[in-house]
Amino acid sequence: RVAPSGHPPVEMEVAGVYTAIGANFSSGIPKGISDSFGVQAVGPRVKRLTPNGSWGGRPPVFLGGDLVNDQRTVVDAIASGKAGAVAIDTGFRGLNPGKIWPSILVGGNGAVSVNCLDGGDRSRRQGHVVRYKELNTSYFFYQKRENPPSITFENRGADFHEVRMRVSGAMAAREATRCFRCGLCDQCDNCYLFCPDVSVRRDLNAGSREIDYDYCKGCGVCVAECPRNAMVLEEMPR
Repeated sequence: RVAPSGHPPVEMEVAGVYTAIGANFSSGIPKGISDSFGVQAVGPRVKRLTPNGSWGGRPPVFLGGDLVNDQRTVVDAIASGKAGAVAIDTGFRGLNPGKIWPSILVGGNGAVSVNCLDGGDRSRRQGHVVRYKELNTSYFFYQKRENPPSITFENRGADFHEVRMRVSGAMAAREATRCFRCGLCDQCDNCYLFCPDVSVRRDLNAGSREIDYDYCKGCGVCVAECPRNAMVLEEMPR
């Protein structure tokens, strides 16, 4: 029986209940899992249990969080949940997860982007996680941060309400406009305007920009003038 906050208890039938309290997995989990018997890595922060032994005949089980991660933190557990969801989704669609991971990883720490999996705008960005110092801030205006309202210090002891109150829709929209959209081209055309060799080609219908390497001299002006670091300058193999 579970009782969500403010609702009457709900009864549901489950095959098993496992707890994860104090960075330790439940003692009710079969020994084969804790001994890594029949466990195969299928992606970052997630592993697949081959249904052998007492679990034979059951559907595949995906493991994450404290069971497979050396760093037992909430962030790693959430990341395992996302990676596990991707592994299960690709399995249902008959795809090989091993071929999917390289195209949806962001940064160098194995972060998974579901947006890339769905073909969203994140898939058009470079894999590198852009830092603030890599932005060309000359093209941005300072915009004050929206601080959410909070209960006054004098009134905090009167009840158990959250100290930070909800933000309004207008406030959330204003705060969202402060996003730099790091690493994502917004078609500002700085690369096109500043290129001394006229080697940037624009496809206005598709909203894309390409480099014509027959004319590009590799000066890097387009990269330097890109506000959001959506371009990288790399040496081509000979």
